[in-house]
Amino acid sequence: MVNKNIIIGILVGLHARPASVFSKTAKRFASDVKVKYKEKIVNGKSAIHIITLNAKYGAEVEIIVDGTDEDEALEALTQILENDME
Repeated sequence: MVNKNIIIGILVGLHARPASVFSKTAKRFASDVKVKYKEKIVNGKSAIHIITLNAKYGAEVEIIVDGTDEDEALEALTQILENDME
C-alpha cells in the first residue's frame, strides 16, 4: 500500500469534470484506490463518491492505493490533482 498527501491544484476543486477524469484514470489500474478528505474516505473509482468529498482548490487530500500497480496509479492520480485542467 502507498499513500500521498496532495494539495488540490484544480481551480474548481474536485467538481464533476475533475472527479470524472480522476475516477476514469483510477479504473485503468488494478489497484484499489481511495481518497481521504478530512475524516471521510471514498472509493477513488467512483466520480460520485469523489464529488461528495466537496474538496476545494488548495485543500489537502490523501490518495491511498493498494495493489499490484500501486506506484504507477499513485503517480498518474497525483498528476491529475496537482495540476489545473484548463
